[in-house]
This record gives sequence, C-alpha cells and structure tokens, in this order.
Amino acid sequence: MKQLEVQIMGQNYLLGCPPGGEARLLEAVERVDTAMCK
Repeated sequence: MKQLEVQIMGQNYLLGCPPGGEARLLEAVERVDTAMCK
C-alpha cells in the first residue's frame, strides 16, 4: 500500500491507497478540501 501525505483544511494527513491509486486519491482530497473550505 502506498502512503501519501496530504493536506485538508490546513491539517496534514497520511493516507493509504493501492498501487496506482495516487492520482484518484489526490483528486478526491482536492474535492474534499475545496468543499470544506467554502
């Protein structure tokens, strides 16, 4: 499992995803961060 450090609402999180899933995870994080920061 691949781990990525991401930031949502200024907080850092370490999230896991399957190999090859990095792009989808980063897109989801961006959508969540945008929605929560409105």
